[in-house]
Amino acid sequence: MLNEIKCLNSNITYLHMKKINTSQSKRTSFLIWLMFLGGVLISMPVKAQSTVSELQQLINDVPANGTKVLDLGGKTYQQADLLEITGGRNITLKNGTLLRNNFYSPGTFVHVMDSYLTLESVVVDGNEKNKDTRGPLISLISSELTVKAGTIIKNNDIIGKVTAGGVKVDGSSSFVMTGGEIYGCYDYDMGQVYVAKGGQFTMTGGTIRSVCTEGNATIGGSAKITSYFRLNGEYHLMLSSALENVIPIWRILAKEGAIAVTAAAGYTLTTADVAKFKDYQNTWSFDLKDGNIICTKQSSTVNSEDELQKRIDAAPIGSIGSPTSISIGNVEITKGITINGKYITLTGGNIIGNINDAWISLEGGGLNIDQIKITNKGSYGGLPIYVDGGRLIINNSLIDGGEGGGISAGFQPGSIEINQGTIRGAIVNLNSSITFNSGSATAILSTIPVRLSGSVQISDEISCQVILTSAPQYKLKFSLTQGNIVASGGDGFVLAERYLSMFESIDTDYKMVWKNNQILYEKIGGGTSSVIETEDDLQKALDAASSGTVSTPTIIPIKNVTLTKPLTIDGKYITFNGGSLISSNSSAKINIKKGGLILDNIAVSAGWSSSGKFITVSSNGTLVIRSTATISSNSKDLNLIYIEAGSTLRNEGIITGCISSGGILYLTSGTVHGQVSSSGLFYLSGTVKIDTGVYLSGSALITMTSAPKYLLKILTDGESSTVIVKGGSGFVLSQSYLDKFVCVTENWQFIWSNNQILVVKIQSTNYKVTWNILSGVTVKPESGYNATSIIKGGDFKFTIVFPSDKKVIVKQGSIVITPDVNGVYTLYNIQADILLTITLVDKIRYTVTLPSQTGFEIKAVEGYDASSVMEGADFKFSIKPKTGYEQHVVRVFVNNALITAGSGSVYTIINVQANLIVKIEVTPPTIEELFYIVWNAEEGATLIPESGYDKNKVKPGEEFKFHIVSDALHKGWEIQVRVNGVLLSPDIWGIYTLSNIRSDKNIVITLSEVFSVTFVKPKEDVKMIAETGYNPDRVLVGNNFKFRLESRYKTDQLQVRANGELLMPINSVYTIYDIHENKTITVIVNTSVGNEDIHSAGIEIAIRGYKLCIKHPEMRNKPLYITSFNGSIVKTNLLNGTYTEIDVPAKGTYIIFFEGFSQKIVIK
Repeated sequence: MLNEIKCLNSNITYLHMKKINTSQSKRTSFLIWLMFLGGVLISMPVKAQSTVSELQQLINDVPANGTKVLDLGGKTYQQADLLEITGGRNITLKNGTLLRNNFYSPGTFVHVMDSYLTLESVVVDGNEKNKDTRGPLISLISSELTVKAGTIIKNNDIIGKVTAGGVKVDGSSSFVMTGGEIYGCYDYDMGQVYVAKGGQFTMTGGTIRSVCTEGNATIGGSAKITSYFRLNGEYHLMLSSALENVIPIWRILAKEGAIAVTAAAGYTLTTADVAKFKDYQNTWSFDLKDGNIICTKQSSTVNSEDELQKRIDAAPIGSIGSPTSISIGNVEITKGITINGKYITLTGGNIIGNINDAWISLEGGGLNIDQIKITNKGSYGGLPIYVDGGRLIINNSLIDGGEGGGISAGFQPGSIEINQGTIRGAIVNLNSSITFNSGSATAILSTIPVRLSGSVQISDEISCQVILTSAPQYKLKFSLTQGNIVASGGDGFVLAERYLSMFESIDTDYKMVWKNNQILYEKIGGGTSSVIETEDDLQKALDAASSGTVSTPTIIPIKNVTLTKPLTIDGKYITFNGGSLISSNSSAKINIKKGGLILDNIAVSAGWSSSGKFITVSSNGTLVIRSTATISSNSKDLNLIYIEAGSTLRNEGIITGCISSGGILYLTSGTVHGQVSSSGLFYLSGTVKIDTGVYLSGSALITMTSAPKYLLKILTDGESSTVIVKGGSGFVLSQSYLDKFVCVTENWQFIWSNNQILVVKIQSTNYKVTWNILSGVTVKPESGYNATSIIKGGDFKFTIVFPSDKKVIVKQGSIVITPDVNGVYTLYNIQADILLTITLVDKIRYTVTLPSQTGFEIKAVEGYDASSVMEGADFKFSIKPKTGYEQHVVRVFVNNALITAGSGSVYTIINVQANLIVKIEVTPPTIEELFYIVWNAEEGATLIPESGYDKNKVKPGEEFKFHIVSDALHKGWEIQVRVNGVLLSPDIWGIYTLSNIRSDKNIVITLSEVFSVTFVKPKEDVKMIAETGYNPDRVLVGNNFKFRLESRYKTDQLQVRANGELLMPINSVYTIYDIHENKTITVIVNTSVGNEDIHSAGIEIAIRGYKLCIKHPEMRNKPLYITSFNGSIVKTNLLNGTYTEIDVPAKGTYIIFFEGFSQKIVIK
């Protein structure tokens, strides 16, 4: 028994600048009106600007071979052209978005050549609106791309089978990814990232849908491949560190025994690593052999019981996220299959039971039943699945055990999850959590509550409380064997009263009632306990309660109760359900003697901070905390829960505070925000998180019932070699889990042995490093280091002197130790004596093939021989231009990798490790182009360059600034400057700037006169309203003016003219077109009710009989039109001479117009 808690420590050309002539001929209203009648819309194409994008300019501003971090500040840069990073620049883009324009020409979006690009928290978006593109989002040529956390490369719909939709890496480039994500880039089986032969791929973090390489690739850490990693040839992966995710390998030339994975330098492969790889095409298995992971052929399906058991036994332990998948054909069970501590998925096929016992037993670990049909053969009454600890998941499967039932779960804690499963038979459960998401079953017989989706159908009885996560769709029948709570809501679902009719009691002496969002079991003629709201009533309810049993406790519904004095449960089995229970002071404690207390759907808290104990369980009592309950305290000194010897705590909920136990602890799920101290039995599920840690006193240990998910700090008082953690319930505690446990006891450490974790004392003796003696080899400890006296946890640094024609290999066991750039070897954190094995190997001699090139002398530097270069040595050569070639640009490549010259045009190849070929590219010198700025100003304006700007010498990429002197603004006119048709605006000081000049430019400067439109209001109530964006006081020459009239008259009663010219509305909007003078708008309101003669400027119109008579000036074959107001042509005729008659149209309002005349007429 514990009495205290120990705390853990936890361009431009000549142009005339013209003023627009306001006396130029006007367009006639007839032509304008006719255009609208025809419904013709003329749109002019907008010419795209050919300027460099803002982001490209930022990159171009970085000098060649320069380094720059560009923080985009969260801004989105929409790129219409190819973004290029060249010239040896080292560019980092951070914190922003690069979005491809949705009218982008197909091809590569970002092109990196002979440069470096790092992306950190950057989105490279190809734009999902772009379809049928023909290149990757990012292309690398002799470059390096690093992708870091927060980066997303997405959206590239490529047109056909081209390599890489995301990133294309050529044979002299490298791709490094430590975080971020690449997706939405179609790959056509060639990877969203494609690496050509000779290119390098390294990934230790982030997520890519698919990768294809033409060579070996390095992977490790948290790297995640969601579809496949294609090795396009006889290549393999190199593992640099343990993987967190399973990698699907697609090895094109796979064969029996072919190497799929090797260890990168400094890493050793283990059987645990094998479980992190699977065959993308489900054809091969993987095994560990001679330090490599190799391909082994596997049959597509399993068709016998023995083969199935063999596959299970040979499988790695795996985990919930990476189980071993076994495909089932038709398997008959006559002996029984056992899964003990491993994680297995059985897919497809049929399993036939032919035994009066359990067909499949799960004893720890996990089993996924996926699209399997399990049925009974003959009249056998065996059990399809027995769960005794572990996790069972059923997906789209049928389990039909006949008389033997369906699924049975024993006493060991486990979990069962059913997704679209059909269970023909009962689910019998003693101590496992059950979540039934979809499907059906015959019955559920359980001693603990079951989580049930409303879509689940149970045809027969349910014997336990259910927690419904959605509205019930089928009637549920109950025959409770414990308590009186039938159902409650969970996962946010509220079980409202309207659902009561979906519940039925099988026992006719009981009925279902709804209270407080729960369904209760109530005896007819009796009643259920009222909801308790005071501590006195609570004590009375306890006193009146029957003793009950573990399986049939008395349920006391609680609303919100505050305790001011002790509360004792003595020899009775009680459930507190609903509401909250708050202890207000240190005297208000809860004592459980014998019997037991279940906390279900309730919040219990100690609202005081002194030391002591809140809940004490003694005399073989039991405290059960369901997953729907919480218990908390504000004090770290308080024993929130105290379990005496012989008593038990079972927790599935959330505990905020400390637990002390000398009895039995079952932490099967949930979280403990605090410390757990134990001197008794302690069973711990790997899904439980204990924030502070665990204190084990005496010989206490932890029995892990599943794989630990969280880091656990442990303080122990145990003696040396005492077992601290072991496996249980079928779970095997392999060595791979050792790093999940941290020993915080000073001078002690944890070791793994025989599937157990022991605590051993750290010896104070100094350690030593020894090595074998080789002729010509000398090991020299660095200053301050002694090979014979190294303290525990210390480091040892040394160098090795050896013959220059040899290379040295240093190993610690099977691990190769490599030196740093200065040749210093370091052994870190020494915890025992170390023996080093030193081996000398002859260095290989390589050749360097130098090219010949017209105009240049290329040769090895004196003292260097291109035909014999020692392995690891450097090689120097020079490239000198001959007369006439001095200004040519030379680029040098070694095996396609770009290198640069040092002083004296000498190139150095460092650390030669292979035969090399040198190639050069020679480019004639570029003659710098100059642009000339010339202008001519006429009448009213003068263009003046700013100081320091020369109109005769503008270099590519430079800018030119100028201002304009004019009195136009004083006249109220406007000045507009256009460059290549694009409007150019001045800054606030009136300065115009042409940026990044790379071609000739055309400048047009327009002085635009400004006019006004005046509305003469008639005596009738008519008001003019200018349309949005139009100002009657300021109309530029040549522009239009649009307005509406607001009045109580109909449109056909209004005659609207501008400077005497009749205006007709379109959709109630009047338009004065092409304004070159001030305009006056007048309105005449026509209130007549009969036909009227019209006299206007030598034109008369009258109705005589059924004829419309028109007198007009001399005309010859001029068209006349009568149209309706909606634009339909009613009548047409040709005007000849000076008089014309036509038939009168039907009653209505019309427009009559012909050359130079238009008029509204009303026929009555």
